[in-house]
Amino acid sequence: MLPVTVPEGSSCNLNDCDTQQMSLGLGQQHRLTRSLVSVGSIVCRICHTNTSKEPLISPCRCKGSLAYVHLACLERWLNQSCRSYCELCRYHFNVIETPRYRWPESLRIWITHPRNRRNIQSDLLIFTLLSVVTVGLVTVCLLGMQYFVIEGNKIGISKLWTRGAIWFFLTIVVLGYITTVYLLGKMQKCEEYTNM
Repeated sequence: MLPVTVPEGSSCNLNDCDTQQMSLGLGQQHRLTRSLVSVGSIVCRICHTNTSKEPLISPCRCKGSLAYVHLACLERWLNQSCRSYCELCRYHFNVIETPRYRWPESLRIWITHPRNRRNIQSDLLIFTLLSVVTVGLVTVCLLGMQYFVIEGNKIGISKLWTRGAIWFFLTIVVLGYITTVYLLGKMQKCEEYTNM
């Protein structure tokens, strides 16, 4: 079967395609007549229906029966799959990401989801323990820096090396804390998108 071609990004009702094909030359009409025999079998590749309420479009480079899709089905699939391209031909759609809810509503929905409650509790526990340990280490290092310098001098380590080592240690602790908190937030955000 020869595919009924539609320009990329254009919407086309199958009846409109028929009238467009009628205006073609005689040689092309013969080829298209054979392909129009099965036009009734062309359905949306996502919902597998051909409703007259919404026209089928061919938004990517796919050919044949896989070329057609309802716009609403395509938008729903793109939202659920978190993709912006066709999984078959890798055509990148010109998508505009718009938030479904304002951030207070989104936060409320996300918090009230049963699976997120468990994750939020465990993440809050990790965040609290990590914060206490980090603040404790930073406090001990900053308050005890003079003590460490004095003790370092007793064993022959210069004041500059002792302070440098303490600041290096504090930098690693703070960067580790920031990275862990960032990753916790990122994991929660990914779970938020999969639950909506």
